[in-house]
Amino acid sequence: MRVPKTIAGALAGVALAAVAGVAHGETVTATGTAQAQVVAPAPLNNAKIVRAVAKARAVAIPAAFGAARNQATRFAEVGGLQLGLIQSIEEPAGSPFGYFGGGIYTTGRFGPNQYCGKVTTVRRGPRVEGRRGPVISRRRVTRCYKPSTIAVSVSVTYAATPIPLTAPQ
Repeated sequence: MRVPKTIAGALAGVALAAVAGVAHGETVTATGTAQAQVVAPAPLNNAKIVRAVAKARAVAIPAAFGAARNQATRFAEVGGLQLGLIQSIEEPAGSPFGYFGGGIYTTGRFGPNQYCGKVTTVRRGPRVEGRRGPVISRRRVTRCYKPSTIAVSVSVTYAATPIPLTAPQ
């Protein structure tokens, strides 16, 4: 599996930060979130949707890192700190409630990375006294459900050093 350059660079930063350490122990942690459209060609099948979700995540991850860096820079400026190397990276676990999470895999409607599956369709007769009509037939059909967007959230901790104060002359 090929790792995108932005992720490889971030991982290299973590490795360097682990070796270098922080002089004063200050850190700045910021969270970045981004989303990307999932575009899959018709007709839909599970493999096409999985590839489209992976491409959308590949677009959203660098944007989430950029958002985290921007937020960390603002925090550091207010706190009188200068950002250093990345100390740690975390991606919150996906939601157990379906489409609404990120994580290493995306939960589809039918399970992890499963966007196509069997559903039951029901055909009913005419309404009777304002109520739903009787069931005429049931069919099991295969349906695919593609998420419209993928959201990615990352929490990045940066080493920080105090900005030295200059004495008035």
